[in-house]
Amino acid sequence: MGDRATLHRLWEKWALPFISVSGDKPLTGAALINVSADRPSRFYTLIVEQEVLSFKPSGMRPMMEAIRNNSLHTDYFYIGPDKYLVTAILENVYCARCVNARNLSGCGVIISRHAPFIIIATYEGAVCEACKAAEVVESFLDQLSQAVA
Repeated sequence: MGDRATLHRLWEKWALPFISVSGDKPLTGAALINVSADRPSRFYTLIVEQEVLSFKPSGMRPMMEAIRNNSLHTDYFYIGPDKYLVTAILENVYCARCVNARNLSGCGVIISRHAPFIIIATYEGAVCEACKAAEVVESFLDQLSQAVA
């Protein structure tokens, strides 16, 4: 699984150039979740790192269950007050758009699973920004797979 210090260093190195609330970077928030199956279900979700987002494990349970059951795409899901709908699924990646976005260009989320981790990354904008966000998430997953190998 990789030790906590290694994951923290990797996260810090990745998050700084790619995450910003102001919208001048590809992502507006991100979280790294450990969903190791060897823990009891009540401890299923462990937030390893998060930037800008403020998840609490109890609030994530419905979304994590839907990801684990491969049913996230069958209904709306929530991240904080925002309601999302999955618009695309690519292997182990869900792309979703916010249906109650407060800005005209919209916003979305990329959720990618790379056992035993899930990364959740939010972005603002349309298709072009979604592609940039997906690319940034993929770069982190590449680094993560090398670090935990």
